[in-house]
Amino acid sequence: MLIIISISFTTLVVGLILLGNTRAARMHRYAKRNHATFNMHRNSLTTPLSAGKLEILKEYFPLFHHVMTFMDNSAFMRIADAEIYKDESPNAQPVNVTLFAAEFRNRSFPILKIAPLGSPFYASQYMTVKTNIPEIDRAYHISAPNQAAGLLFTPYLKRLLKTRDNIYLEVNDNAFLYHENCLHRVEELENFHCRAAQLLAEFGNTMVNLDKPGTATIAAAIKNPPKPKPVLTDEEFDAKAQAMLSVMCPKEIARMHGSSSLRGFWSIILLVLLLAIPVVGWLLLKNFPH
Repeated sequence: MLIIISISFTTLVVGLILLGNTRAARMHRYAKRNHATFNMHRNSLTTPLSAGKLEILKEYFPLFHHVMTFMDNSAFMRIADAEIYKDESPNAQPVNVTLFAAEFRNRSFPILKIAPLGSPFYASQYMTVKTNIPEIDRAYHISAPNQAAGLLFTPYLKRLLKTRDNIYLEVNDNAFLYHENCLHRVEELENFHCRAAQLLAEFGNTMVNLDKPGTATIAAAIKNPPKPKPVLTDEEFDAKAQAMLSVMCPKEIARMHGSSSLRGFWSIILLVLLLAIPVVGWLLLKNFPH
């Protein structure tokens, strides 16, 4: 009887550990730490109007899981696991990615689409444009209807495109969508979230600056672009980027480290218990009066 109880208890503990470490459970905890709502499934990451403008949502067939929704006064943002199907055939294989989507309440952007040359989602209704930056033009297919999209090529975006070959970005009106052509591990969500949030913040600031006197229109900004800032070395840029990410997400990063330490501590305790249970059961059974 004691052996049966020990085995049942061990099975229960192992089951609880496995359940608490599923992707859904860990993403739910990430959402809770960052004061976001969590849904196991959603039909869409954006409003229908924005979904009809973003090509990856309009031309393909995405399913969304483990959806986290963040909100502030200017926009709402979502991070989700997405299965994106190129067609509706029964044998279609999905592309699995971690998506970041946002919609501003009262801000709009020029139209821009960036996709890696090898991406299944690079095709666009807009004309192909070049940046004249060899590292970027060799790796990416860039589409836009006009020159206004050039305003969004901030130093941070250029750096991302020059150092990474997996960026997918769509911007249209008030909607923003970003992924890195992969399904990120939960441990990588923090950095992915910060990269997407940094881009979103820079785009928002760019459009806010256009509203200031002296840069009243997009056309004026294109004709008289701001003077370029001094080019940073790789070491200077990496240090600056890390400092910006730390400023953006200090509380979340601290919580991630703290929760990781706690998870490690409790995992050790549970492992000790699991090893001890059979021994204790054997001793009790051996000394139990017959």
